[in-house]
Amino acid sequence: MDWIRPTRFPFGYGCGPRFRAGFLVGLGLGWGATVAGGWTWDETFSPRFTTARDITLMAVALQADGRVLVAGNFQLVNNLPRQGLARLDAQGNLDAGFDPGSGADGPVAALAVQPADGRILVGGRFGRVQGQPRTALARLEADGRLDAGFAPRLTGAPSPLIKALVVLPDGRILLAGNFQTVEGFPRDGLARLWPDGRLDESFEPGTGLHGATALDLAVDAKGRLVVAGNFLAVDHWPFSGVARLLPDGRVDTTFSAQLEAGDQPAAAYAVALAPDGGVWVAGAFETVDAQPQPQVARLGSDGRLDTSFAFKGGLEGGLGTVFDLLAGPEEGVLLAGGFEWADGEARAGLARFRADGSLDAAFPPGPGLWAEDGAWGYRLARQTDGAVLVAGKFSEAGGAPRPGLARFRPDGTLDETFAAAGLRFETAGEVRVLALAPEGAVLAGGRFDRVNGQPRSHLVRLFPDGQADPAFQPPFPSEARVLALARDAAGHWLVGGEFDRVGDHPASKLVRLQADGQPDPAFNPPQFNGPVLAVATSPAGGIVVGGAFTRADPFRRLGLVRLLEDGSVDDGFDARCESSLADPEVKALAVDTGGRIWVGGRFHLVNGQPRPNLARLLPDGSLDEDYAVGLEWDGEVPAVHSLALTPDGRCVVGGSFTAVHEQPRPGVARLRPDGSLDLTFVPPSPAAETETVKTIHQVVTLPDFRVIAAGLETPSAGVPRLILEVLDPRGRPLFRAENPAGASAGPAGIAAAAAGALLVDGHLRLATLPGAGLARLRLEPFQPGLRVFISREADQVVVDWLGNARLQQADRPEGPWAEVPGAFAPHRLSPEPDAARYFQLAR
Repeated sequence: MDWIRPTRFPFGYGCGPRFRAGFLVGLGLGWGATVAGGWTWDETFSPRFTTARDITLMAVALQADGRVLVAGNFQLVNNLPRQGLARLDAQGNLDAGFDPGSGADGPVAALAVQPADGRILVGGRFGRVQGQPRTALARLEADGRLDAGFAPRLTGAPSPLIKALVVLPDGRILLAGNFQTVEGFPRDGLARLWPDGRLDESFEPGTGLHGATALDLAVDAKGRLVVAGNFLAVDHWPFSGVARLLPDGRVDTTFSAQLEAGDQPAAAYAVALAPDGGVWVAGAFETVDAQPQPQVARLGSDGRLDTSFAFKGGLEGGLGTVFDLLAGPEEGVLLAGGFEWADGEARAGLARFRADGSLDAAFPPGPGLWAEDGAWGYRLARQTDGAVLVAGKFSEAGGAPRPGLARFRPDGTLDETFAAAGLRFETAGEVRVLALAPEGAVLAGGRFDRVNGQPRSHLVRLFPDGQADPAFQPPFPSEARVLALARDAAGHWLVGGEFDRVGDHPASKLVRLQADGQPDPAFNPPQFNGPVLAVATSPAGGIVVGGAFTRADPFRRLGLVRLLEDGSVDDGFDARCESSLADPEVKALAVDTGGRIWVGGRFHLVNGQPRPNLARLLPDGSLDEDYAVGLEWDGEVPAVHSLALTPDGRCVVGGSFTAVHEQPRPGVARLRPDGSLDLTFVPPSPAAETETVKTIHQVVTLPDFRVIAAGLETPSAGVPRLILEVLDPRGRPLFRAENPAGASAGPAGIAAAAAGALLVDGHLRLATLPGAGLARLRLEPFQPGLRVFISREADQVVVDWLGNARLQQADRPEGPWAEVPGAFAPHRLSPEPDAARYFQLAR
């Protein structure tokens, strides 16, 4: 027999003065601590998951030589890393000579080119550019390198934002946005800098915008500044949405316009100057100077409404909003935004109006801007030849594929020579779920369009070297999202998520795939009225499906259903998860070898009994009434997102909670086999003063009882960041990785791989491999020891241990030792007066 030598550590427990201490904690070889520096990413495994969905170009600027600068929420352009900023040549091809490196760590919303030297001003909401501190504003050299000598200091709450930049003829720089100070001086939303970045103190806008945001700027021939935004006052003067300032920053009180939007504050998104000194303004308003004039207005040089522009709400459909405008020929105006109709004519996202407010039929942009989930034009720029660039959110323009950027000729036709070679802006795809095949292949599901540059729609099978399997190409529709994976005994893959078909095969939220990735026609599951979020197969037979549904037609099933092998509903299994707040959500499932089912999610009742967010069912679907009784979760909206079982029947839980039974458990906890909180597993908590909240979306357990957790960490004042933590069997950290501030953050997929490796969502490596969708982490060897844990809980003493060992007890430290008959962890006993007992483990 292999004895674990006990280290004598008396543990007292008692109910009165005659109670003697005498528990022994058996210490084995110790858990050990792996040095974090020994963990390495496997650089030979780097499949890239990318998507063009939801890409929006938010700023565009023209250089004197015809090249085009664009900024948006992309990370790659034509497969080359370009973190949010890129330059195209005059034909719309990527300019490889312009490399902004790691770019900005937040969104770029404004661009401007300095005519004198070609350097590029970049504004937005960020804190670092190319790894160097730059708050909301930076300047790049003409080749994309950071200008080290230009670093104005801006402050503001929650963080400074630059929305518009204008370079004046003398090189000075106007800033507009949401900020409170520049170089330590009060400047609320508006400021002017010298060319070297110093504050121009001669521009003094007084109290500025009173915390509101300036959204656009225009400077007239007299140097006066017209500003648009969502403000109600400028330097205490009542101006709603649009105002004019004199060259020294004082409010021009001779210019008076009042934009109103009913009960809501009005906002002007864009301004442009007319040749005669008038002002075009567009945004979210209904009246100007108390007269009906929605969305777009022309103001006189005094700011009063010019009623000769009889535009009376001719934009309909979509968002019904104008985001940008350009003063057009013959006093007309070109509009870009989120609309589908203009004066009853099809004008999706782009329309030109004459000076009298009528639609200009001489500018027909064909089908306009289009995307599956809605399109809009966001920014306009006119080239010297009269052609117009439109940037925004769309996948087609003028009836041709154009990813967020297109050029239209002066007559409104699409210039098909611009970006004719193909232009693709992408960001990292979302990997939500991973599964491992016995032969070493990896299935990855989520929301992505391409893997390693090859079309793969939301599900891919990877060889061990990270290359996509060309023989496995399930035809999920572009709008789908894969959220759950499970493999059945026959080797088929069960796939759940949000979709209504796979290829030509009707499939409502669940499908079974054959070896080549094609739908299995023999599997006919019910139609679900909500997404499938979890799938598990049971050794007792059948397929357990969880999600945010209340029907699996023709049956009413509240978040949980069991299907037979052919996909039909098992009407003998009727477990019900109910919620008093909204429809129930079953987000996680785990099944043990005996067929018992762990169910996690967001719910309050299971089969009519209180079981908040977690329950265990017997194989027939009845509630295991002795498991997790009275479990209490703390958190703003507590829920369980992931479950993983240990070899001895414990359950590791990941989710959105801060404590369990008032014991701090930031997003991850472990329960004993009887469902009580495992007090031996105590993960680290963020420092109380930081008010940081962890939400763990995925947990994985290893055979050696280590726990891997991935999710989001959100400071009270900051952006969420994706984190990965490897914890030892007691919850102590062994390894941690996180993505850089401002990088993509979302639910992450993780899975234990063969040969001591861990597969994780590649967002964690965005600092070194932009756009990587999956990464492999080499796990350090780990040798757990055996240990007895003793705690006093209510009126009982609890003896607990991990692993496959037998509990022995004695009345004295030196023995004799006897095996505790029928003991399994946790072993509970009542205190006995005048008694002393010692415990140890034997293999």
